[in-house]
Amino acid sequence: MKDAGTLSLEEELTESCNALVHIRNRPLVALYYPEEMGSMEALDADDCYKILRQFGLHPDSKQSQLDVLVHTLGGDPKAAYRLAKCLRYFTDTVTFLVPEFAYSAGTLLCLSGNEIRFGHNAGISPIDISLQSGSESIELTAIDYFMEFVKDSQKEIQHILRKEGIKSPSRVGSDLLGRLLDQVQAIKVGSYYRERMLTRHYAEELLSRFMLVDLPNIEGRQNKILDHLLFKAPAHEFQVDYEQSVSYGLVAQEMTTDESSAAKQIIDKLRTMDAQGIICPEIYDWHRMPFFFYCDGTAPNLEDSESYTIDQNG
Repeated sequence: MKDAGTLSLEEELTESCNALVHIRNRPLVALYYPEEMGSMEALDADDCYKILRQFGLHPDSKQSQLDVLVHTLGGDPKAAYRLAKCLRYFTDTVTFLVPEFAYSAGTLLCLSGNEIRFGHNAGISPIDISLQSGSESIELTAIDYFMEFVKDSQKEIQHILRKEGIKSPSRVGSDLLGRLLDQVQAIKVGSYYRERMLTRHYAEELLSRFMLVDLPNIEGRQNKILDHLLFKAPAHEFQVDYEQSVSYGLVAQEMTTDESSAAKQIIDKLRTMDAQGIICPEIYDWHRMPFFFYCDGTAPNLEDSESYTIDQNG
């Protein structure tokens, strides 16, 4: 083994991946999305499929078990659903490893696992839908809370008016809704509520087919999970940790200290490679490629992963 001071970043990543594979005793797929301009997009499932085939995996001879390490701030729910189905072509049992965070669409992806294992201080998040209004991004959760504010305001004003002997209804609710529609077009609000219901359908499908398939009371447990992740979140940025995940009904465990340290080390190496421009090239002004790779305990050929990413850029 080379001295640690002489290893390249690629070799350090290889050693970190092998360390986690040896601890877990099963192959590893890593899905790393850069934290700046990195999001799940429609073609990611096709890229992932090609890379796994490139590393020798085949849908007709599935792995019995597979770990999938995920690091993402989120993206398109449809992309997450397609990635989930892609990974399931190659294995019968999937454990999702979350060293730091798998937010929004990343959380949706994790619902396709048989289990989610959380690194220390790691978390998932609500599966929220964001819409663009001009140069600003607005979360659907924020609109939900605004609607609650409108209802509470209407009730409070009506209560005050009744105490003053005024029977005519207040216009405060309609005025506030009018201001909302001035800010965000009604057709956009409607389309994103429809998108949320589509996301719920994806989540129901993944939970019922994979995570909850052998458990009792699938429907009740599924409804509780989705209620928390889609409708009851305090905010888009709310972190759902291991304990909260279990209380929601998800099949989850906390990583051992060795697992957590090894998984976080992989993210540290990838983050450094990302910062130095070794992986995740920019393909548009607003988007950079993710980095996917596979490791089975031998030396993973990182050049295969990297060259495929570069081919997509070119």
